[in-house]
Amino acid sequence: MITLKKTALTEDEKDSIGLLTSLLVRYPELCSINYYPYENSLKMGFILQGNIPESALKEYSEELSLCIRTYLYFEKRDCLQHLEINFEHEPNLTRLLITRDTKSLMPKEISLMINLLKAKFTNLLICDECSVFVEEDLLLQDDYIKCMLDTLQARKLNNELIALREDGRVLVFKQ
Repeated sequence: MITLKKTALTEDEKDSIGLLTSLLVRYPELCSINYYPYENSLKMGFILQGNIPESALKEYSEELSLCIRTYLYFEKRDCLQHLEINFEHEPNLTRLLITRDTKSLMPKEISLMINLLKAKFTNLLICDECSVFVEEDLLLQDDYIKCMLDTLQARKLNNELIALREDGRVLVFKQ
């Protein structure tokens, strides 16, 4: 028999869980997010319908890297510390995994990633069917995400966190 031990969450963990949950709620295109505290990175997962050709995936990777570097340059942010783009092919699906360091990650980059995905792979990006936000709600969500990301950048957690979607819900697990 397996027993689960319930432990109290620290304020840092609550903030991090709030960030991951807010990202999944704000961006229905995201299917999962992993937070790796020792690497100070977030791995964001997306799913595309079909087996996308390697050439198209490589083209997207190069274009996204250039767009993010350009965006950070114009925002006068620290240089990009870590950007890794991987793809995994599964039957009739392609998983896109984008890993970014939390030190230089800016919330608008996630919108940039998604908009570029939509432009490159029209109608192939799987999106959770959720309620539509009005513009004011989106701005509030963006402000909250920026605040939580700033908090995450200032602190360091000990536990990895995984957030994912399942049946219209957002689930967050601590490792």
